[in-house]
Amino acid sequence: MQYHLAQLKAFCDAHPIGAKVLIVPTMTVGHDLAIALAETGYSWLNLQIETPRNLAEKDAGALLIAEGHSRMAQDADLFWLDEMMPRAVREVNDDYFAQQATALTRPFLRTLRVLRAAGLELETDSLSEKGTRHQVLQRLYQTYCATFERDNLYDNAVLYQRALKHLTPSQNTHYAILDETPLPKLAFDYLSKKTKGYICRIGRNNMGVSPPPHSAAKRFEKAPYPATTGKIGVGVNISASGLNPRDKSQIQLRETLGIETEISTVLRDIRSGTIPLDAVEIAYTSEMPYVSLLCDAVQRYGLPATFAEGIPISTTRTGRALVNFYRWVGVGYPADELVMMCRAGLIASEGASVIATVLQHAHIGEGEGPRRYFTALNQIKADLRHREAENSETDHRGLTLEEIEAVEEELKRLFDLIPSGPRVSLGALVNAGLQFLAHFANAEDEVLTAIRDRLHHVAQSVRRKAPVRRLANRLSELIANLSFKAEAAKSGHLSIAPLSRAGYTNRAHIYITGLDEVTFPGGAIEDPILLDGERSGVSGELELRRTRPAEQVWHLIRVLGMASNKVTLLSCHRSLSDSRERYPAALFQQAAEQMNINPIPVAPTLPQTSTQALDDAEALIAHHASADYESVVHQTFPHLVAGQKARRNREWDGLTTYDGWLGKPTPELAITEQHRIFSPSKLEMLARCPYRYFLNYVLEIQPIEKTETDPTRWLDPLSYGALLHSLFHKFMQTLKARGERPDRERHGTLIREILEREIEAKKETHPVEHEAAYRADVKRLLQAAQVFLSVESDQKDADPLAFEVSFGFGESGGLNCEPPVILELAEDVAIRIRGRIDRVDRVEDNFAIWDYKTGSMAQYDERDLLKRGTHLQWALYAYALNSILRQQREPGRVQLSGYVFPGDREHGRRLSETPPAPETLANVLRPLLELVEKGGFFHIQKSQECDYCIYDRVCSKERLDANALAAARETMDDDPDFALLLDSLNRWMGI
Repeated sequence: MQYHLAQLKAFCDAHPIGAKVLIVPTMTVGHDLAIALAETGYSWLNLQIETPRNLAEKDAGALLIAEGHSRMAQDADLFWLDEMMPRAVREVNDDYFAQQATALTRPFLRTLRVLRAAGLELETDSLSEKGTRHQVLQRLYQTYCATFERDNLYDNAVLYQRALKHLTPSQNTHYAILDETPLPKLAFDYLSKKTKGYICRIGRNNMGVSPPPHSAAKRFEKAPYPATTGKIGVGVNISASGLNPRDKSQIQLRETLGIETEISTVLRDIRSGTIPLDAVEIAYTSEMPYVSLLCDAVQRYGLPATFAEGIPISTTRTGRALVNFYRWVGVGYPADELVMMCRAGLIASEGASVIATVLQHAHIGEGEGPRRYFTALNQIKADLRHREAENSETDHRGLTLEEIEAVEEELKRLFDLIPSGPRVSLGALVNAGLQFLAHFANAEDEVLTAIRDRLHHVAQSVRRKAPVRRLANRLSELIANLSFKAEAAKSGHLSIAPLSRAGYTNRAHIYITGLDEVTFPGGAIEDPILLDGERSGVSGELELRRTRPAEQVWHLIRVLGMASNKVTLLSCHRSLSDSRERYPAALFQQAAEQMNINPIPVAPTLPQTSTQALDDAEALIAHHASADYESVVHQTFPHLVAGQKARRNREWDGLTTYDGWLGKPTPELAITEQHRIFSPSKLEMLARCPYRYFLNYVLEIQPIEKTETDPTRWLDPLSYGALLHSLFHKFMQTLKARGERPDRERHGTLIREILEREIEAKKETHPVEHEAAYRADVKRLLQAAQVFLSVESDQKDADPLAFEVSFGFGESGGLNCEPPVILELAEDVAIRIRGRIDRVDRVEDNFAIWDYKTGSMAQYDERDLLKRGTHLQWALYAYALNSILRQQREPGRVQLSGYVFPGDREHGRRLSETPPAPETLANVLRPLLELVEKGGFFHIQKSQECDYCIYDRVCSKERLDANALAAARETMDDDPDFALLLDSLNRWMGI
């Protein structure tokens, strides 16, 4: 029997029927000890297991409650400090400190708790004579302590003080305490009085290192151990007489490649050695990252396990959903956060994917409150109803009004959950989060219960209201650090515990992870509020940070001494996350030298045999040497076969489906198919890059884009151009209604007034985030308006006739045409198109049409406005208006068509040409249309189009240049289907 169990047995034997109390650090530790003792066949009749706080609660808790007090919820004081900090900072009148104070809230709180546990009264000290930091601390501590009295709350400090005051020592009760039980001063004072000094210890003195200064081993160092002889694990000799090579049968050392491999090494040992799960305890030296890795591993591989310190809520889907909900509220409802929650499944409603898609289309900027969401959605609806021209069709492709209205309803439900007002109660915001989980997330019942109980308790301890964003940020922080389901070891389960709580289960196999020098024993990081030297000056009862590494070493030696059989120590020798080399901790290296282990065995990263495999994928990896390995992998993972096929086809010199060739005629996709309607922008996309058209309109692939904002610009280029289009339209429409022509002298004020109204309206959907960027864009808009007015004032031979002339959108009146226009360019080239002409002018007996372009002229060719068939809008609009004029029996035809560039880059320049003869354009487009009908959507371009393409990450490196096309022709020369394409391909690229 191990020494600690033998001591506990001797304690029980010494008092067979008398009342006995074992004082432990946590109840899970006590339960583990009791079960371990029972498994040795010994009964512990009348043994009561308690923590110091539980004992004090029994002595004074009922009295405090009778007086109207209630226990302060854990972490409720974090919300208090948010209220206290600004007042304390204002009182010291230090601007620099005021800027840093918010970031120091958590450190201040940790220090306040330490002071409370030590029972100190800071008003009698001289902290106020030191620096700003200490003055703030003194004021905070006084207010902090007063809050308990004001709100009738109690914490451990109040509990111990009240128990000391009213304690009546128990008669005929015998006490024992684990050496490692932490005892701050008030807890020690309470136990000293309660036990009257008659207490024995469970533990060992001779461990080669000093015990923690505030542990029971140090506080009760004169208390005796029960007289007994028990077994001590050989590992304890590492700091005393030393280990020897014979100890290798009980102490094993392993190095691993990566922290993750430490976990998989342990689990493979269990699997390959057929070790029962309830014979294994896994200890970790650091919560980060081991707890989340262990939690993920046992869930992934379906292994039952208990966690002595609980499972982090943030590792559950429910916890992540609530953390992100409160974070979203706390940072001001950013749309990209909501999109992420939808994409990650944290919002689990049926329409989550549609919500994400709509919000990405809406390009919702930063700002306060939900208003900007609904303004942006109204703008999309207006675009879909009234502006389904080229830009709108590309931006909102695939969305319907019904989907957007459904998203509006979901967002209203979401925003309605959040309490409004300048200050709200914590309880109201807690209820909002719980309602969010109920309506928008598939919450796991066990996790939901833990969250609900904890948050309701916290809300009861926080009485004052606060701004909703501040409370939401604190709730997000609180839940991210919350754990649940802390359990003692169970039969049939792995036991997982931090090093400070390990060793009590008496299991035959203990694995200790995290023994590299980076992780163990950890650094002695000073408290930024009270440095160790300052703590010593305040009181010798304050915990010192510099002792923490020594405490970790003490706990490691304690666990090694309590081990009943085998112990495996694991150290990571290289981090996979940053590829940095790590070295074993000093004690790990010392053990290797004492046992003469050189080199230290490195655990394999992958399983060596199928018996070590943790899942089907690892079983296949272990099977890699078999002759049928490839066929087994392909049967198990068919998507890998598809991936290999795609890679081979992409690397082949010929052209395949993966290059945009469908391998057969596709008349259903033909541009000339009578039921298909096109816009000029859609045809231009096909002409500039058939493969982009294929991805966009045939496969309907829509990239998930994160809106990237330019801090030097208020409006993105699309919104900037839309504002100018609206300005020009309203300005010219106003003049036409007045019967006036543009005049730079008379109409400067008018165009500025219209611009100001447009800017104010745009600010509703695009809130100003950077004032300098806003002013710069307004200046550019004003300059563009002045350029436009100046250019229009010089137009003497043209009379503006119509604006925003639409065809194919169901609008009528004036030159508008409700149905799409059929352009019969030739007998075999007829296209149904729709669009919107920005402006139509009457020039003598004919017409000129113009499209406003607010960008640069760089992509246009003044000598060839068609640019080898890739710029079609101006010509197609000319044919469309001619068709409308014929239908309305209006005399004249379009004699000029082109573009106006009124922006600050081109200062009103114009590009125009007489529309080509229909047969000329038909000859240009015919080979392109033939490629589509024959299923050829190749990645061919007449000029570089990939730089600003939304699919550039997918295919920009696979563009077919002249050399690639020549190789394809040579490779596929004998393919009859490809031969049918070759003539059309050659003619299109030759134009």
